[in-house]
Amino acid sequence: MFGPDLVLVSTWQPEKFVMVHLSKKLGGAKLYASKVPFNAFFMGVYFTLGLMNPLPLFRKIEERTFFAHHMLLHAAELNITEAVATERGRFNKCLAAMVMTSLAIEALANAVGSHIVSDWAAFEPLRPHEKIDVLVERLAIDRDSTKEPWTTLQFLGGFRNDIAHPKPEPVLKKNVLPEVALTKTVFDIPLSMLEREITLGNAQRAYTAVHTLKGLLTDALPPELRFGIYADMWSGSTTSA
Repeated sequence: MFGPDLVLVSTWQPEKFVMVHLSKKLGGAKLYASKVPFNAFFMGVYFTLGLMNPLPLFRKIEERTFFAHHMLLHAAELNITEAVATERGRFNKCLAAMVMTSLAIEALANAVGSHIVSDWAAFEPLRPHEKIDVLVERLAIDRDSTKEPWTTLQFLGGFRNDIAHPKPEPVLKKNVLPEVALTKTVFDIPLSMLEREITLGNAQRAYTAVHTLKGLLTDALPPELRFGIYADMWSGSTTSA
């Protein structure tokens, strides 16, 4: 022992596991090292506590405004990718993608509206398509409702309402089929109008339309207001503590 902060241990046990005992009294407590393998003469192990230099500390600050449309569109994109890759669970993946995409419309409208709408109390309770109307007018966006992405956005608005407020629908399906087709279609479910809208093509079309809308709104914003709208972004700084 060379002092209160230093312990010297010497041992010689080749090709064995040795318990190295390094101790320092800290209010009666002791510190123990774990088992260490040795294959040669071992000598002069020392452990210093009191003389160790403390690690430098830094103060890290990060700031981010959460805009939910990024999360929703990312979830939709992942489900579409999986639906393309395999038919297994394709209907459910397309359903999830279309629901997430339809919800992203209002989330995107709220994100942009938070930057340019002065009367948030009046804007917030509007329906999604009404919010888009306000933003298109405020940002002077040229819109042709007979073209994309506006036609698909209108379809998504109706789909969102149908999903949010589903109603029972009697389904009657009549077909004249050859005998061989009877076996092939025995497990085919007669689909409702809502279910027939849930396809891979519609899921892809919906995602593309909302992604296009995001670009149109972002480009129409003043440059200083675009941060975090088109892509999920945050800022930060690091200084010495």
